[in-house]
Amino acid sequence: MTLKLASAQETRETPQPDSLRESLRTAIADLAEVRRAQERNQAAIARASDLITDLEAKLTKAAELVGRARENQGRRVAAALSKDHQVSASPGTKAARANELAVEDELESARAALQQLEAANIELEQKVQRSSLAVEAAVTACFIPYAERLVRELEEAKRGLAERQAALFYLRSRRGVPRGNGGREIIPALAAPLQEIESRITRAIEIDIPFNAIACEQHPIARELAAICSRLRDDPDNTALPD
Repeated sequence: MTLKLASAQETRETPQPDSLRESLRTAIADLAEVRRAQERNQAAIARASDLITDLEAKLTKAAELVGRARENQGRRVAAALSKDHQVSASPGTKAARANELAVEDELESARAALQQLEAANIELEQKVQRSSLAVEAAVTACFIPYAERLVRELEEAKRGLAERQAALFYLRSRRGVPRGNGGREIIPALAAPLQEIESRITRAIEIDIPFNAIACEQHPIARELAAICSRLRDDPDNTALPD
């Protein structure tokens, strides 16, 4: 007796629909969280941009104040020198320059923060893409039981087709007797019983059903499955799957 070892495909257990839906729910939740993080980051980018705009305007005013303070100090120094008086430092100029430096520091910090937020946004966009792919993969995984049933049915249909072709070929071959060159000589008396359906037998034997990707994409079942996939993304718990 010959023992047949089961292949990995035959021994692999089909995932249960509940576990597949749970995986989809998890993937959808992960995507939602990443999108919320991206929205928060984009809002922070908008605030940082507004802050930079405000600080740039503030810096312009601070620079103007420094200019005016230096002009005033220049007039004071010129007046003191013309009278041979001692030149004193201007606290107003120092204060204006200190304020300008402080605004410059704030502006540089805001610009650095914007760069960090923009870099984070790139990472978050990549996470959104990965999470979106994970959702689509989980949607597809929900169809594993259905796909495995279709594979079994198609494999059985192919086996049945070969059997039927062989049977029809044999019956048609009985219309003649073998020749020495490997062919068959048709005998009218032998061909008579199947004469009325012989052409149909020949067409059936020579059946050709090539795979056509375009035809598959345009088949109604493809649109039906696409609609189910869309509903699964929105409602993974209550969307009915094909048996």
